[in-house]
Amino acid sequence: MGKVRNLTNYGAFVEIEEGIDGLLHISDLSWSKKVTHPSEIVKKGDTIETVVLSVDKEKKRVSLGYKQLKEDPWKKAIPEKYAVGDIVKCKVAKLTDFGAFLDLGDGLEGLLHISELSDKKVNDIEKILTIGEELEVRIIKMEAEARKIGLSLKGVHKESEEESTPQDVRAKTKISDDMTVNEERHDN
Repeated sequence: MGKVRNLTNYGAFVEIEEGIDGLLHISDLSWSKKVTHPSEIVKKGDTIETVVLSVDKEKKRVSLGYKQLKEDPWKKAIPEKYAVGDIVKCKVAKLTDFGAFLDLGDGLEGLLHISELSDKKVNDIEKILTIGEELEVRIIKMEAEARKIGLSLKGVHKESEEESTPQDVRAKTKISDDMTVNEERHDN
């Protein structure tokens, strides 16, 4: 057990013994969540359990792990629960210039690339999606080794387009012909 003493953009410093801090690197915080800052997982002052990954006696550095205390879900749990072609419910967690990271639950995030939003070109993802919004998406790629899940919004509606009117499909995807957001979207 150690106490989180300081947070940086690249990790958290944890006091493992009096006067001895180890670095818990951001990449060692979660197996499945794309962590951009350690404060998403730990807070300054938290008492947490970690495992020593390495000790560099010359540089007097200790590397710590947090995710290593749990089994890597990419080895068994994730491939058993998800498969390419599955339609899953998720929430928009983060927006980027190239797409959105969607929370599938249990700390697992997948990427909805901007090219998978619509058959039409999307220039501004913030006009289409909002953080916290719930979506149904299709899993189009699973890369266990790279720990990546690729998602598609347009892939979900391909099957239902034959039975729906074009207006229904646009309402479901929240995209109109000229790639502007339906006005009714924000009235909910």
